[in-house]
Amino acid sequence: GEALYAGANNNSSTGGFTTAGGIATQWIGRWNGVSWSALGSGLNGPVTSMVAFGDELVVSGLFTEAGGIPVNGIARWNGHRWAGLEGNVSSASALIVFGGELIAAAGFGVARWTGSGWIEMGSSLGQPVSALVDYNGVLVAGGNFRTFGANPINYVAQWTGTQWAPIGTLPNWVMELTVHQGDLIAAGLFNLGSGATISRVA
Repeated sequence: GEALYAGANNNSSTGGFTTAGGIATQWIGRWNGVSWSALGSGLNGPVTSMVAFGDELVVSGLFTEAGGIPVNGIARWNGHRWAGLEGNVSSASALIVFGGELIAAAGFGVARWTGSGWIEMGSSLGQPVSALVDYNGVLVAGGNFRTFGANPINYVAQWTGTQWAPIGTLPNWVMELTVHQGDLIAAGLFNLGSGATISRVA
């Protein structure tokens, strides 16, 4: 529905996101413009990513239960109850809806949801994938990868429909991706050359 969903991902010694506006929550809550509400009994661990997919909210993170139901670090909320997404993807670092499909960055690769399971998109990138974005109709991934097979592919890659290919080059781990006014923006653990005035973002 039309609402703002907030998920907590912190390492605070005081624990997780347990209340919002006086309402009991557990790592995730919903704001409707007036007040907060809980999503059932919530989660038992932090949230790393979430996306609206169809009529559901898909959430990933470092949790093993959603609404008291055992899950593998990824779950969906339909407005009334939680359910899992079965398969070999767990605790995805990024989620996106691309071309009408749910896409997850998990571990060393990227996978799409078929409705009954996950299918890997291309071969593994060999190192963690941290971010996904739709850049002018192209799926772009960022992470800590440096090669794809025998080819260099420096920390950012584009999906051609059949395999991953370079899209420019960056000098270190890309942690986040977004699009602003038609430009692809990357943030990560890099400086663009010695004495660069732009640090960590390009």
